[in-house]
Amino acid sequence: SRNTFVNCHYCIYLNHGGDNWTITDNIITGDTLPESSSFDGEGIELEHTSGHTVAYNRISHVADGISYPDHNVDIYGNDIFDVSDDGIEPDYGYANVRIWGNRISGAYHNGISFQPMNGAPWYIIRNQVAAPAENALKLRDGIDRALLAHNTFVGWQGAQKVDTYKLLSMQSNNNLWITVSDYYVWENGSGDTADWRTNLDYDGFDWGDNIYAFKWGSTNRYADLASFQAATGLETHAIHVDKDTCFETFNVPNPPPAPVPLQFMTLRADCNAVDAGLVLPNVNEDYLGSAPDLGAYEVGADRPHYGPRDAESLVLTGSPADETIYLHWKVNTTLPVTATWQISYDGPVGSQLSPITGIANATRDYTLTGLTNYTVYTVTLNAVLDSAPILTGTAVVMPTDLLVYLPVIFKQ
Repeated sequence: SRNTFVNCHYCIYLNHGGDNWTITDNIITGDTLPESSSFDGEGIELEHTSGHTVAYNRISHVADGISYPDHNVDIYGNDIFDVSDDGIEPDYGYANVRIWGNRISGAYHNGISFQPMNGAPWYIIRNQVAAPAENALKLRDGIDRALLAHNTFVGWQGAQKVDTYKLLSMQSNNNLWITVSDYYVWENGSGDTADWRTNLDYDGFDWGDNIYAFKWGSTNRYADLASFQAATGLETHAIHVDKDTCFETFNVPNPPPAPVPLQFMTLRADCNAVDAGLVLPNVNEDYLGSAPDLGAYEVGADRPHYGPRDAESLVLTGSPADETIYLHWKVNTTLPVTATWQISYDGPVGSQLSPITGIANATRDYTLTGLTNYTVYTVTLNAVLDSAPILTGTAVVMPTDLLVYLPVIFKQ
């Protein structure tokens, strides 16, 4: 945490380095020029390990920003830009890969990669991607169940144009799919039919002035949403949006590999994507207005933070596992040597009764066990001196086994 890495090729590389790492608030500037289109060199290479929290890092000038989680990994709040391959590449991941609240700008090839999924579910929620040369969301071999919700997916020439039919195994709601240049917004080069897994609806699309909006299957082309809906039965509540009038900021001036200015692609209050979404339990109940807005940002809500945060005196993070929460904390101030730690939690009682007191001053990790899966716990950590709290940190975490289809970790 809070390191600066410069002129590195593989900057943070776990190399089978164990599980349950917390990698936060780092500045990573590699040695790879984004215009090189190189596939070699990583910002944070998790190397198929599990249980990590990768959050609030600033990553540039590498091939992939963050790559190769195995399972039960949270990737959020990262600012990834000017990379020569993909922004986030969770290829070969298993269950509970959660990618949310990240900003990816100027990735040469793809924003977020699905090639392949070795298990499910994955969660891709409230990310802003702008504007790679290939796909905002790359779909290829071995696609399984995933939740795509409230993302702003902007591609230079098509938002999704390789094997788009693989979306048929997913739930895609409340996303914005936008092409900067006039092109198919979805281009499906193969073909398939919807089944019990398919939930594609309440999304917004902009294909510019292209003669066709969608290519679905090898030969079917649809000029607008109405014809696509009639032919496929998909996206029955979707809307056509206009990027030129809908956004307060939409600045993608030149094709890749030109840099994309760092920005918040927030909606104007009069855009038809405002209040056009679907309520999703545990995802967007805090919406403003009559319904959730489409895309990564809710009009009137606070903007998220990307990249390293200002140093907090106490930073508590929690990683969920089966009936378990792994706690880790970092102290960015001088702690009196006689202070001890106290942990309390709200939720069904576990193996350790709350509060847990008298934890040694030097402790920075603690494991809560015997908890109830799929139940949200609020965990409070206090540094205590003379029976009074002098530092406080809070995390909200939901213990889970590997196959729950819900978001499971929140950081306050």
